[in-house]
Amino acid sequence: MRPIAARIKRGRKTSYDAITANFAFLCKLDTLSEEEVRVNAIKLQKLYPIDLADSQKEECVLLKHFLSDENKMSLRQLYLFIKQKELMEVFPYLEITLRMFLCTAVTNCSTERSFLFLKE
Repeated sequence: MRPIAARIKRGRKTSYDAITANFAFLCKLDTLSEEEVRVNAIKLQKLYPIDLADSQKEECVLLKHFLSDENKMSLRQLYLFIKQKELMEVFPYLEITLRMFLCTAVTNCSTERSFLFLKE
């Protein structure tokens, strides 16, 4: 692998790790307290103030109670759960949050790949 490609790959991994860390609390709703859920949701909302509303933190707490009987889910499984149960009106900002996370890698990779080919 060429040095520039290796740097891009390392930088991309670091970026994805940071993004994943911001959303990861949604996979741990069963183990976090309500206050921890609110704190994490507020942090996420501050990162995406245009896309997410203040009410998102309460949606996260509600989802925590709603999922108390469910098994631990990945973010993709959580998104599918909300879609299959038709809960988008109950959790509108969570649905947006999960869509943002699940689409990030796809939208970013195609752009980076295009620029990488242009450099060659």
